Amino acid sequence: MADRGGDHTGQGDEQAGRRAMLVVASMAQPVIVIGADGCVEIANAAARSVLDLGSDITRARIDDVGLDFAATEMSPILRCVQDGEPFDDHIATIIAPQGRRWLSCSGRQIAHDG
Repeated sequence: MADRGGDHTGQGDEQAGRRAMLVVASMAQPVIVIGADGCVEIANAAARSVLDLGSDITRARIDDVGLDFAATEMSPILRCVQDGEPFDDHIATIIAPQGRRWLSCSGRQIAHDG
């Protein structure tokens, strides 16, 4: 991408961030972002529904959500948060208000600028 001069105040970054949040919010697939402390920072409506998080996710911890990764000793989500180890297509079971569900989970650490 070429630098065309213009505003370098960070407004473009803020606008891109808002646009990304709108994309995540509109997705039919559950999407969550877990902070370094293991707490849910962002959850779209699909994730809040499937994981029964409700609208207030401010102190929801991923290890209290009830995802059961039977094939592993440690949750691949927590391993990704702690060690940065990415993972793809790990199957988790959850008992939700809709009944027993199987979820295919993937995760990556998100790099932070600054």
